[in-house]
Amino acid sequence: MNRNHFLASLALASLTVSALPSLCAAQDPRSHPTNDEPAPANAPKGTPPSEDANAPKGVLPREEMPKETRSNLQELVDLMVGSFSSEKQHQEDAENFFDIRLHMAPIWRDISSDEKGYWLYVEQAVAAMPDKPYRQRVYHVTMEYVSDQSGTATPVFKSAVYLLPGTPADVLKFTGAWKDATKLDGVTPDKLIPRDGCTVVMSRTGEGRFEGATVGKGCPSERGGAKYATAEVHVNKDGLQTWDRGYNEKDEQVWGAEKGGYRFERVEAAQSPK
Repeated sequence: MNRNHFLASLALASLTVSALPSLCAAQDPRSHPTNDEPAPANAPKGTPPSEDANAPKGVLPREEMPKETRSNLQELVDLMVGSFSSEKQHQEDAENFFDIRLHMAPIWRDISSDEKGYWLYVEQAVAAMPDKPYRQRVYHVTMEYVSDQSGTATPVFKSAVYLLPGTPADVLKFTGAWKDATKLDGVTPDKLIPRDGCTVVMSRTGEGRFEGATVGKGCPSERGGAKYATAEVHVNKDGLQTWDRGYNEKDEQVWGAEKGGYRFERVEAAQSPK
């Protein structure tokens, strides 16, 4: 199956949002209009991802999903949950990569399951400013069972992106919800703001390994003259890698890393917030 499937101090005063990484993060109406989708891993600058006309289209009913396949969804969620750092990458190449902390923790366990999907609270911040995250999101991770042209059923995993409700100040009050879920009291799925076109579609490429990307040009971005953005994501037991890029109307890359994606190494497995 084809994969069309990722400041307070003077020393940081020049930090720009265009250089900061996200994990399938969509345009943020707060302080940094950003959004992401993935182009092919080795595509040259200016080459946008293309949609696969042969991608499987037939979604099978939930009751037809083998239970051993559905358990792979929990495997993906378990790999995504935790605390991660790009410190090592920053030390190796400080010119191109910032020291970022990423946290993902399960929320709303009472409405989460293999059948309904799993909800994750996601928070990213510069290491020097952990209490002032530049990105806060909610992901809904689900699985669909599709049949390819030969009729073979294959699981496809999706991570839909949502913005939290409220003004920038309202959203900041959720800071730290990855370790204290009570900060999200009063927030329910119906209050979230979906980022249409920014869902990351993944496949399981091996035991403990998933990879994928957003599809086509559907994830909007206005930053730096961009028309759309792409995000490529690789997840494994050691951490994850994300590569966000923005393209203009001529499909020329106008923002995002050119040398490769951010490499987030796992620093600890986040526990379910109390």
